[in-house]
Amino acid sequence: MSTPPTPAPEIQIHQLRTRIAALEELLDVQEQTVLAQAARLDEELRLRETAQTELRSERNALAAIVGQQQQLIDTIRQLSAPLLPLNDDVLMMPLIGHIDARRSSQILETLLLQRISERLNPSTIALPLS
Repeated sequence: MSTPPTPAPEIQIHQLRTRIAALEELLDVQEQTVLAQAARLDEELRLRETAQTELRSERNALAAIVGQQQQLIDTIRQLSAPLLPLNDDVLMMPLIGHIDARRSSQILETLLLQRISERLNPSTIALPLS
């Protein structure tokens, strides 16, 4: 058996140059792909950071709203069962509207807590109803 003939050195050089050019072209394509992916990832990261900032802002706004609602609820509770001292011996708690179990519990709690906290010892507690 005979070995195939070796191409001339000029042909080998030309083939190597062709391969190198093809590899350089492939490297350029891959570099462009990597750069495009990096740009896309940078944009996605920027969008995510923006969304996180907006989410924090909305969470803070929601917390403020919840705080305001709690203050309003507390004010409504205080106004729904006001205890007014008329003099040292008489307290009045004017009651308007429907009295359910929750509100009656609140009325008793207000009477007891305010009586204890202010050291009131009235002989009369008036509860006018409307």
